[in-house]
Amino acid sequence: MHVALEHPQLVGAVAWCETGQRGMGGPPWERPLRYLADSPVYFLDRVTTPLLLVTGSQDSAVSRAQSGEVFVGCGGWGGPARCWSAAGKGTAGRGGRRRTGARR
Repeated sequence: MHVALEHPQLVGAVAWCETGQRGMGGPPWERPLRYLADSPVYFLDRVTTPLLLVTGSQDSAVSRAQSGEVFVGCGGWGGPARCWSAAGKGTAGRGGRRRTGARR
């Protein structure tokens, strides 16, 4: 199946992934070890400052699984991280047609 990429942000995102992210020298399938070495997941055991992870069940930018991975990597309940999840909310607390918070 062929999908036409016409939205400027989508075209830019695809080009960014295909040419390499922030100077990684190529896409992940060409330089997998470089991407693994640069992954913050492998440095989470060094986190000592308190960290609050806020996620929404409808978040389209960061999955709850990724937030969970960071939480567990920081030591879970025994570590410096705490995780708060908002049911039915998306990115930045937005969900559905309703917006919550100070901005309207």
